[in-house]
Amino acid sequence: SASSMGAGAGAISSASTSILLNLALNCSLATTPGAGQEKESIARTANLMAGLLAMLASEKRMLVIIEDLQYMDSQSGRIFTELLSLRPAGVLFVLTSRDEPETEVL
Repeated sequence: SASSMGAGAGAISSASTSILLNLALNCSLATTPGAGQEKESIARTANLMAGLLAMLASEKRMLVIIEDLQYMDSQSGRIFTELLSLRPAGVLFVLTSRDEPETEVL
């Protein structure tokens, strides 16, 4: 329930729930794309995530903090890069990374 989520937290609307379910389904499909479909799968996943974030942020602005980007796997990095390029309205991203040699960072 919303009361158990802490101060400022609210329930997710049915529209947001629908997008979240589609995102979950898409992410499971995105793990095994066919030849030549990876780029399309990444774009679809990022678009669904951007839609969900924008919908949630339409009710109240959001701050998304992602730490330790140096540990992100390459597929997640591609999805996240695409998500950032979409610039969902009302969402501010704060990213942190350590400067570690021989580590791929976005």
